[in-house]
Amino acid sequence: METTPFVRDKHAAYLVGLDKTLDSDAIGHYTNEHLKLPGAYWCIGSLKLLNKLSEERKKEIAAFIKAC
Repeated sequence: METTPFVRDKHAAYLVGLDKTLDSDAIGHYTNEHLKLPGAYWCIGSLKLLNKLSEERKKEIAAFIKAC
């Protein structure tokens, strides 16, 4: 059985771009207010596990969470 390699950078790029997508079917297109914070939590956790949570976004993320 052939396995597909895990491409960390592609996963991280997808997660980072979620908040900028216009695709209404994408998980990052938060159409409901009640999904914004859990979606942010999921994305932050995933980026942390991938070791791709950048220092520059930490302040932006903290501001978003405080505004909720």
